[in-house]
Amino acid sequence: MKYKMYKGYKVYDNGTVIGKRGREIGAFDKDGYKKVTIRLGKGERENWNANRLIWKVFKGPIPEGFDVDHRNYNRSDNRLENLRLLPIPKNRSNKQDNKITEKDVVEIRKLLKEGNLNQTEIGKMFGVGKAIISNIKLGKRWGHLK
Repeated sequence: MKYKMYKGYKVYDNGTVIGKRGREIGAFDKDGYKKVTIRLGKGERENWNANRLIWKVFKGPIPEGFDVDHRNYNRSDNRLENLRLLPIPKNRSNKQDNKITEKDVVEIRKLLKEGNLNQTEIGKMFGVGKAIISNIKLGKRWGHLK
């Protein structure tokens, strides 16, 4: 596990940010993104989505027109190896994956295994397209769930 310093804070490649007092900082918002506040002194601060801070610290600036995407679609998984840059339109098209919960993935895999419904039909049941179901089947999405 590697870290780099950013304005007095330790930013780890596993997605953890340690504050000046030696404790992990950050909280999850209602959408599942970890938010981090970097206090600069004299009332000044920087507010970050953890995935964007980790990318900036380890990879450099985020180019205009790009977002930092979670490869496995788990917004709480801010490990550097799980992050990638995507053009904003491509990242926004991935958002329908976020309609799926871990419980849904287990049910989708069960339905796929039973073989009574095709991927399009299963997708309609969960409000997503066939491509999402295919990616779940192939382990390209939600692969961390067994």
